Amino acid sequence: MHAVPRDRLRVLLVEFARPDPAAVALGRVLRDEGMEVVHAGPLGSVEQVLRTAEQEDPDAVGVLGEKPPQELEAALNDVRVFTGTDFETPGEAANWLAGGRSHTPDAPSDRAR
Repeated sequence: MHAVPRDRLRVLLVEFARPDPAAVALGRVLRDEGMEVVHAGPLGSVEQVLRTAEQEDPDAVGVLGEKPPQELEAALNDVRVFTGTDFETPGEAANWLAGGRSHTPDAPSDRAR
């Protein structure tokens, strides 16, 4: 699915069906852990999520807001999907995503930019 190998994990964050303020905090934690984060904001349908994922070519999709239908994960094939309720803290999500994959350890955080 990925045309060019990346040195950083790319995560697409989606607020499904309703806005979720936790998306911004999660995105910051993931960026601080060296991941590339694309925050798509609120999307109202599975079709919108799939089209956005097709354009952004993520390694993982984080869905906040409402839990998405099961068909979303099946349609995304080899892309890892997680929801806002899968982890107690954003740090746990970052650890799960980074597990077994090396990423650029010296990626600057928001505070260093």
